[in-house]
Amino acid sequence: MDVTAIGQYDPAINPDDFIVAPLDSAELVARVGQIVYRRDGRGGEQRIRVGELTIDLQSYEVAMAGRRISLTYKEFQLLTLLASNPGRVYTREALLNQIWGYDYLGGTRTVDVHIRRLRSKVEDPDHLFVETIWNVGYRFRDIASQG
Repeated sequence: MDVTAIGQYDPAINPDDFIVAPLDSAELVARVGQIVYRRDGRGGEQRIRVGELTIDLQSYEVAMAGRRISLTYKEFQLLTLLASNPGRVYTREALLNQIWGYDYLGGTRTVDVHIRRLRSKVEDPDHLFVETIWNVGYRFRDIASQG
């Protein structure tokens, strides 16, 4: 099968799955369901709540204890990705690929700068969300598993 028959490959789309011919309709339904689940989470939830932090995925608004926090689009994307997968460690390279795209030519230090700015906006001594995993990257604290 010719890839151009489907359309040009665009790395900005960030594909994470594919199906080879011949097409099995049951497999297609299962794979589309998984993609929707990865994108929307359980039941297509439109908000992520972690303690007093609320992330509204439809309006792109973030609030901490009811106080609205103004984030840049990249900061919002970083926070959403990390908060959607608490406990999962993301390398700087993985964050660059998922947030900035595969064709980003800058260095990995831009991730550090954006994380620092994000922390300054959403964190305080009583609310710490993003952990640095030294020499690796970052993760969102899994608050539910802490006692």
